Amino acid sequence: MGGVNGCQTLRGRIEIETLRMHMNTATSICLSGLVLTEAQIYRHFVVFPLRGPDAGPAPFLTLDEARLERSLIVTEVSETGSVPDLKVSNRSHRPVLLLDGEELVGARQNRVLKATILLRELADTRIPVSCVDPPTHALHDVFKSRASDLAACNRAFVPGARQTGLLVVVGDEVAGLDILSHADAYAKVHPKLVRSYVIDALAHAPRRPVDLARSAAAAREFLDDVRRCSERVYPSVGYGTGCRYCGRAVVGAALVHNECVVHAAFRRLRSDPDASEAHVRF
Repeated sequence: MGGVNGCQTLRGRIEIETLRMHMNTATSICLSGLVLTEAQIYRHFVVFPLRGPDAGPAPFLTLDEARLERSLIVTEVSETGSVPDLKVSNRSHRPVLLLDGEELVGARQNRVLKATILLRELADTRIPVSCVDPPTHALHDVFKSRASDLAACNRAFVPGARQTGLLVVVGDEVAGLDILSHADAYAKVHPKLVRSYVIDALAHAPRRPVDLARSAAAAREFLDDVRRCSERVYPSVGYGTGCRYCGRAVVGAALVHNECVVHAAFRRLRSDPDASEAHVRF
């Protein structure tokens, strides 16, 4: 089935990753059940809403919901601080879902999540984060300058009934996909996900008009590549098990808990060698 592939010191403990040539059952079932629905188009963006197995009402809060309830307290792990870690106190009686790329505000310096985490209820958790550097502040300015375009994208890419994810094609290339196992939770984070895909590409003019048949073929090919990825598993700092994926020009990650894919994201590696893969998603 697989063996120990490597270990590294992480947050004061030993994290062990296990390599599997095939995906765990929960992720495999989730991906095999995905259905591409009718495409939505705006400028050079094509969004294919995804429908997959819906696990029913989400038993957790999203980050924005937890913020509204004021149930999250974000602090440094020590008086001197630690750039790669933050302490998050969840004062809610429900778990809280933090998505990879979301920004946490409240410590000495804002940080960006490096992985999707399902925080335990009524618990303190030390989580891995990245520093918010000057390019990220510049990205906030981009959000403001592109506000009208982002609003138009939100009008064009409206989540549908029972939608659990999206697959995005920019120009001629697939950008990636995100899926959740709870349609109600997906609807709450949908605008953030749309923004994360389109913000970088809004500044670039399309090379050619959208070819829907070409986009659909690229989307199906991407899904096939995703389903053939190898998998590495590691313990999450909250509920569940973290999974990392690698395949033919594809990378991805997922959080699996109670045989359910809480969140999964896959990206097509860019063909432009000068393009940066790392960016703040939200």
